[in-house]
Amino acid sequence: MIGSTGPRHHFQQQHKGKSFSIPELEANLMEIIHLNKDKYDAKQESKIQYPEKGELASEMTGLNKSLGQNMEENRQNVIIAQQKEMLPNL
Repeated sequence: MIGSTGPRHHFQQQHKGKSFSIPELEANLMEIIHLNKDKYDAKQESKIQYPEKGELASEMTGLNKSLGQNMEENRQNVIIAQQKEMLPNL
């Protein structure tokens, strides 16, 4: 409940040495939600958009392929550099 308003002790598990019981914590949470219900409308909370599983899988496949290609290119470059270094010694 980031950005919520309400009595400070409602956000804590204990206040002035007194630990709140589970029902008291639930009541505190309900009061916080009631005080901030206009601020956290259900329509506003659905702004996060999640990608579809198929989209994510195809994107990951593409990334894996490109990373594999980059690794293979780097391996070839290392082999070429080693051969250039060793060739004058022969």
